[in-house]
Amino acid sequence: MTNILKNIFSVFSDENHKNKHFKVFKMLGLELRFQIHKKIRGKNNKIFLKKDGNLEELNGTIPGLFIFINGENNKIILEEPYKFVNSAIICEGQNNTVIIESTKYTFEKLSVDIGHNQHNRKVHIKKNVSVVEVEIFCWAAGGTVTIGEDCMISCGVVISNGDGHKITKPNSPIAINIGYNCEIGNHVWIAQRTYIGKNVKINDNNIIGACSVVTKSFNENNVVIAGNPARIVKEDVEWHR
Repeated sequence: MTNILKNIFSVFSDENHKNKHFKVFKMLGLELRFQIHKKIRGKNNKIFLKKDGNLEELNGTIPGLFIFINGENNKIILEEPYKFVNSAIICEGQNNTVIIESTKYTFEKLSVDIGHNQHNRKVHIKKNVSVVEVEIFCWAAGGTVTIGEDCMISCGVVISNGDGHKITKPNSPIAINIGYNCEIGNHVWIAQRTYIGKNVKINDNNIIGACSVVTKSFNENNVVIAGNPARIVKEDVEWHR
């Protein structure tokens, strides 16, 4: 009898459907999917909106943005104005912070992942950043990912301050691939399909060419960084939107 009733009407989650998050209502063989915009588990987790310098706690949802929090004492601050399209913030662990400052552009397919149940991590996206498609992984415990003002991020970009898995020497428990921070300066153009890895700092007013793999810091300004591994391929340049 129970199985018959389930076939007539049931409600279940389908969080992996096309990388979106849905609640599915099934009735008489028909399925209706409704996208979930916010899911919070744990204690003392807060989402704030910042407007005119004032913080107020978010009671509703934000169009185009899915937020999932699982842990304790996590904080997300979103500054108006903003526009999200197919974007998500995943935050697991304790005492983690996500700050996204205001922008006159669009965050399209912005994915911020503070997963792996680590603690004391921070992602900070500063003013007037534009995104076509980027995955930001802040996996290293106590680490940060910072993106400076007026950056332009193209499609298929990955920025990560950790590898997600430990690498050791044979017969040793000590990790040799520890990540901490990843910092992108102001007015940096990151072209499509670029990977920027752990412990990397990129200075201001630079261009990172398409399909680059950046695994070391660049302290120069007004240069083009490109290749695998990335290197400086042109100097004394500037870019404009």
